[in-house]
Amino acid sequence: MKTFKAGFSAVNANPPLGIGVAGYYIPRFAKGFIDDIEVKTLVLELGEKQIAFISVDVCGIVEDVFAPWVENVEKITGIPKENIFLSATHSHTGPELVLKGRYDADADMVENYV
Repeated sequence: MKTFKAGFSAVNANPPLGIGVAGYYIPRFAKGFIDDIEVKTLVLELGEKQIAFISVDVCGIVEDVFAPWVENVEKITGIPKENIFLSATHSHTGPELVLKGRYDADADMVENYV
């Protein structure tokens, strides 16, 4: 008989103040927090198979951010990257994760956050 397991976590992922805020057509930069930015994860396991669902409080996640995150999760957890699903809550008050083609943001802040 295979054993079924489930695990859940929620962690604070507040970026540094001053980072660009996504979701508007005008430049905005984080000056404080009303609600914490969180990353929530649900991992399901049946026998030897695992699957992870990860939700991040950001407007969206582009491929050049998505791929390294999934590779790191695979490396740390051993869960195959094809079994890792990363999604955004589509918050218009979360950090901007895209530098190219957007307004100026401090690249060091974003690099350290990602």
